[in-house]
Amino acid sequence: MAIYYGDTSGVLSGFQHASAQVLVGDHVNGTWQSVTNRLYGDAYSITSFAHGGDDTLVGGYADLLDEIIYGDAYVMDRFSVGGNDMILGGGSGSHARPTIYGDAYEMHGFSRGGNDQIIGNSATVYGDSAKLDGFTIGGNDEIEGGVRYGSIVGDGALSGFAKGGDDRITVTSGVSEVYISGDGALSGFARGGNDLIIGGNNSGYQIISGDGSLSGFARGGDDIIIAGSNSYNLISGDGSKSGQAVGGSDTFVFNPGITQNRILDFEQGKDHIDLTGFASQGVHGLGDLTIHTGSVALGNGQTIQGSSIDFGTYNYIAVLGVEHLTSCDFIFA
Repeated sequence: MAIYYGDTSGVLSGFQHASAQVLVGDHVNGTWQSVTNRLYGDAYSITSFAHGGDDTLVGGYADLLDEIIYGDAYVMDRFSVGGNDMILGGGSGSHARPTIYGDAYEMHGFSRGGNDQIIGNSATVYGDSAKLDGFTIGGNDEIEGGVRYGSIVGDGALSGFAKGGDDRITVTSGVSEVYISGDGALSGFARGGNDLIIGGNNSGYQIISGDGSLSGFARGGDDIIIAGSNSYNLISGDGSKSGQAVGGSDTFVFNPGITQNRILDFEQGKDHIDLTGFASQGVHGLGDLTIHTGSVALGNGQTIQGSSIDFGTYNYIAVLGVEHLTSCDFIFA
């Protein structure tokens, strides 16, 4: 196993400020060759008022790649701050499954994530951390990627008073069976970030959610989700809700070229369906749409309860659970 630390294998503490480093994971050519990498941009742990460096981390490649990249450290706590890192995920064969954490695996106290730029390639990506609690705040990250059976999460599970960053996630075109979420599950008094998610084109199947499940007094972010064209999309602004949790005000954007789309959690009076891209096709108001309601048979033969906005046999936006869409639910040009 290759283990690399940018500054120290121990702890950054006090008012230490890590330097900017370039770390490159090991790689190997050849069929069924294996590599195991662990890259830490700064240290194993960052605490007190310490600050991570603005690092560049490049993943390795191998047919059998076991790799985890931490932009700053495994754990951040107290008042620590992550650096603004550039991370390029590794990969190679179909059995390469790297994972990227833009800042740390877990964040506690009042720690803050950096504003990272991440190209995931074959990696599962967390823009900041898998777990954020206390009063932590995620960074405003830019993430590009998507791999079959993989996932991209702007911020992981948030609890306590944690707040997700305002992330921009772009899904690679042509990738099927991928899960995308601006934030993970929110509990306690956590707040989701206001994320922009751009779905991939030509995807057989992708699940896109602005936020994960909401519980306690959590509040989802006000997310914008742009559906990819020629893709089968399952879209939700927020996951399931319990307790006093409240979803965000989300906008679902569709453009010509869409195929099969489902909105799973549309909230009238809060959410909007943006069809400004269809102005070139003469769509400027509710009267220009063909909408079927009630028990609706979709073009793929399945039946839903709600509404279906039809642009052709296999081109539709199904809105589950909502049977009376009004002009207030849409944005037109």
